[in-house]
Amino acid sequence: MLTIFFSKQHIIYHPDYAPNTLTFNRAAKLNVALGMISPDHFRELQITPAAKLIPDEYAPVETPEIPLTGGVEKSKKKKKQQQQQQLRQKETAPRPELTALPLLQGTTYLLKGKLISSNASKLATGSWRDPDKLANTAVDMYNEIIERNPKRPGKILNAEANHELAQFQAYNKRKRRIDQLSADSEGEDADGAVVKPAKFSDVSCITCGTGSATPGVFRNVIGTIIRLPFYDDIREPKNRGIKMPPRSILFDVGESTLQNLTRMFGAQIDDLLREIKLITISHMHADHFFGIITMLRARNSAVENSNIEKLKRGKSLTDESRNLFIIGPRRLISWLEEWEQIYPGLLSDVQFVDNSFFRSDDESSSSSNTGSSYATAYRQLRRDMNITQIVTCRAVHAQFAHSLSITFDNKYKLAYSGDTRPNAAFAAIGRDADLLIHEATMEDALLPGAIAKRHSTISEAIGVGYVMNARNILLTHFSQRYAVFPVFTAESASSRLSSISTLNEDSAGRFLLEQSTELDSMRASIWNARLKLGLAYDGMIMRVGEFNCQGGWVRPLSEIFSEMNAEIMKLQKEEKSIAMGRLM
Repeated sequence: MLTIFFSKQHIIYHPDYAPNTLTFNRAAKLNVALGMISPDHFRELQITPAAKLIPDEYAPVETPEIPLTGGVEKSKKKKKQQQQQQLRQKETAPRPELTALPLLQGTTYLLKGKLISSNASKLATGSWRDPDKLANTAVDMYNEIIERNPKRPGKILNAEANHELAQFQAYNKRKRRIDQLSADSEGEDADGAVVKPAKFSDVSCITCGTGSATPGVFRNVIGTIIRLPFYDDIREPKNRGIKMPPRSILFDVGESTLQNLTRMFGAQIDDLLREIKLITISHMHADHFFGIITMLRARNSAVENSNIEKLKRGKSLTDESRNLFIIGPRRLISWLEEWEQIYPGLLSDVQFVDNSFFRSDDESSSSSNTGSSYATAYRQLRRDMNITQIVTCRAVHAQFAHSLSITFDNKYKLAYSGDTRPNAAFAAIGRDADLLIHEATMEDALLPGAIAKRHSTISEAIGVGYVMNARNILLTHFSQRYAVFPVFTAESASSRLSSISTLNEDSAGRFLLEQSTELDSMRASIWNARLKLGLAYDGMIMRVGEFNCQGGWVRPLSEIFSEMNAEIMKLQKEEKSIAMGRLM
């Protein structure tokens, strides 16, 4: 175990002797609340006890009890008095001094001849000897939430259903106008929906990180998995109609992406990692790629373990089972190659393609690279993922930042913005996207900050979706100032479109102003009626077709986090005043 440098006030502990627990009470409480509101979309986070127990001779001098029913803790004064009394009763025989500290809340240790107390997470309390207590934390939090309002469970259970009913009734009121438009629209059905093969109706989103810049208590930095149901009948007629294992695309990999996925999926994490066939890195900012090393190592291990099991059962192996493709800035591969010197074999299954290779002809002479390794990797990627075309464009953000669109052989289309200001080029390459994933870092009141940092506001992201004619939109990459959720409900995107005309746009977003001045209110209303708009939360697993149910979460979440939400609203009000002052 490692030595504690007491003079520097740094406590270093060995992970074998500390539980893998939820560090922040408020973040755990949010997960519990979301799980109560929509259990189909939020899993209970997985926690594990310490791998090893601290030897008895190094055991803590004192360990406090844990309330298991969410009861109120003893006052600090009474707790301190009890602790002092317990210490006086301890044997005076010398004990070995610790050289590592597992950071258990309120636990007292002998260190350098002094008694010191840990100030770690409350959720780790007592878990060094009793993992079962740690497993009850979700129950404790549930009880605490319910104790405040015993009628709350019924309200929560009904919120989603009531919201969906209201949406259905509103949709029926607009149905006549939708039918009128669809009669003149080629390739649309009676409900005004573009006719698409049903095979991608179960496309799902796994949002393992939804924040920006740095990890926060409620939102980790960005990481989004799109899980695609996969059929191999397009290229292999003999397999027609046979559903294959899903194949997934991971858009950006912020730090702790793997850790969040492990909390979500537990023992099933290896299955998910093997499904990932493509990783795209939009640009070289730390919150978008710092988690890729741990992700690659974990995936390599998952594939290796699976192949060993297949060989034991006498099954043959294919290169396709190992293939992993990475699309990103050219500097990324150099950075990864340096890491491979530390972790040999890190890139053994990786085929890399520079994201500028996919730019349209008016931006890049990609056709001159057809004989390159990029072209070879692209052909293999298209075959493995049933992809027809990938197109990228420069993002209005950092150097070498790109946005991209991916079209599959069955015409299903994904568009991913990465970090960017509103971008007409992106709206063009993502035209008619079935799913648009767009950053929405700030609220409209902070537009000057969004312009300065080259990000988009919520209304701007929706505006890009309207120009693009996107059928479904997932908003993510929120500022950490929006801890629980932005001051925004997904009930009406058309009102957001109307507000764009009031924004003081820069040159990048000016095309949105042009669209808003020519806004066809009927077209916008019909687009909004068809649109499914979702806000990303950490730990969310949701099919694209279910985005609209989120409107029912707003009120229960506001109730559960009323105190926290009041603080957030106050902060946003202050920021809005500051922003308005700058505009004057």
